[in-house]
Amino acid sequence: PALLEHLLRVKLAHWERSTRELAARALGVVGKRDRDWTRTTALPFLLDRALSPALETRHGAVVGAAEALLALTPEGGSGNAERRSDGVVDGALAERVVTLVRDVEKARLYRGKGGETMRAATCRFVECLAMSGQPLDRGPGPATGPKSLRSAILASMEESLRHPSSDVRDAATSALGAFAEAYMCGSSPEKGAERLVATLAATAEGDPNPAARRGA
Repeated sequence: PALLEHLLRVKLAHWERSTRELAARALGVVGKRDRDWTRTTALPFLLDRALSPALETRHGAVVGAAEALLALTPEGGSGNAERRSDGVVDGALAERVVTLVRDVEKARLYRGKGGETMRAATCRFVECLAMSGQPLDRGPGPATGPKSLRSAILASMEESLRHPSSDVRDAATSALGAFAEAYMCGSSPEKGAERLVATLAATAEGDPNPAARRGA
């Protein structure tokens, strides 16, 4: 798959952000034709580069990994992850996928140069993760099981909704919608949904930060 290899190893590390994002979308489309390659070669390679010190490399890796998850999603196979027992990946790879956002935050990659770019990228990753229907219980054991992973990712999206950049807020809005549909519609959907709506309504009504009100 020469075209896929070129997208993976060259275009996703391009100096221009729009080219990296276009390459990621292309990887998602063409990767559907070779899901085994996408799962065993592309996704591990991208996860290895997602915490790179070079902004171009890590940004391309995160948006590429996001679109790779969509490429692995069977047609009509996305949906409520809380009701699915399978996933597009499993084992150690699944753990790396569902903990990527947490790892990016632990590495403090939202700070300094490229922080805004990385926030938008992780929002897209969360959106694609949710759309793929990948269960969060493919993560670590009970101490950081599905609830804590879900809470951490949700908190990250809520923080991005408050960002001064409209690009980040728009990306977080899309991610939050997909996330809520996939991970907050289980046996008691009203509880999570009510809490989230109440939080956003309170922010929209009384938060002194204009960006936070717009995001809510």
